[in-house]
Amino acid sequence: MDFAAGNFPIIPERSRLYNLEPVGIGTTEVESFTGYISRLAQEHLVSPIILIKNSVSRLDQLPQVLSQNSLPATAATNLNGFGETCERLVEILRKATFREDLYYTTLLGWKNRISYHGLLRKNLAWCPS
Repeated sequence: MDFAAGNFPIIPERSRLYNLEPVGIGTTEVESFTGYISRLAQEHLVSPIILIKNSVSRLDQLPQVLSQNSLPATAATNLNGFGETCERLVEILRKATFREDLYYTTLLGWKNRISYHGLLRKNLAWCPS
């Protein structure tokens, strides 16, 4: 390759975060968006809120609820739903990871089909097994 003549190789754009594949897309076992964020943060060895803050070029791009140094439990719950905060964060992480399938880890596909009232738990719950 003749670099002196200005024939430089084309280097594709790099993602800001790892292009980590969500678990279970297309199955009934799909991971939640908050689970994905936690796993992605673990891969980067940072907390989820630091990961989110480092995913944007300017902090004013973040939803207001995410501008603190911790993520309130109500905000975390809403990230699995289909509200504005969820939509904005999916878009932020889509751009940062180059993943086009993060949408499927949320309920965004149901946004105009089901009621948000009583949709998500307000208290933590998990399967004992």
